[in-house]
Amino acid sequence: MKKLLLIILCLPINYCSCEGEKKENDLTKYNIKGKVNEITETKYNAKESFGDFQKTDLISKDKYKYDENGNKTELSRYNKDGDLRDKVKFKYDKDGNITERSSYNKDGDLDSKHKYKRDKDGNCTEDSWYNKYGDLRFKYKFKYDKDGNKTEESYYNKDGDLDTKLKYKYEYDYNNNWIVSKEYYNDSPYTIKEREIKYYE
Repeated sequence: MKKLLLIILCLPINYCSCEGEKKENDLTKYNIKGKVNEITETKYNAKESFGDFQKTDLISKDKYKYDENGNKTELSRYNKDGDLRDKVKFKYDKDGNITERSSYNKDGDLDSKHKYKRDKDGNCTEDSWYNKYGDLRFKYKFKYDKDGNKTEESYYNKDGDLDTKLKYKYEYDYNNNWIVSKEYYNDSPYTIKEREIKYYE
């Protein structure tokens, strides 16, 4: 039961991308060049016909909008019938770090909102999740070491009570990149992640 709870609790963190890594902007992250204002990605089913790769039925369409700094400000997602499913809006600080993420349903009503706090190095230290009424549902807090590796992740319920705490310990290679990450769930060993890094000679 605890493992299932942990998986469920970790989903929002991945979904909102509140990680320690600081990126230049959303365009350079995906190797997109030029002063881009909007990108529309349309996904189709495909088949081979007469030796050619051809699209068939529409699956979905995503439309992204960017500001002049290359940061994604809006994501609109459409279903296979071309109807809007939902919309997400983003806000950033002067350094290009995301500070707020608001999700809306197809009717334009607010579903949820994330607000983020960061340290001087751009690491996300706090992720607060609010419902459509503006009530705090839960909060994540993060701690990092001097190299920006996450060392602690704490989950608090809407009343501010600590519910779950994850701690991380690392082993490093000669370039000071971690190759072993040990995760502790409420101070008990939980997972070990190994990472193999190959370098050019």
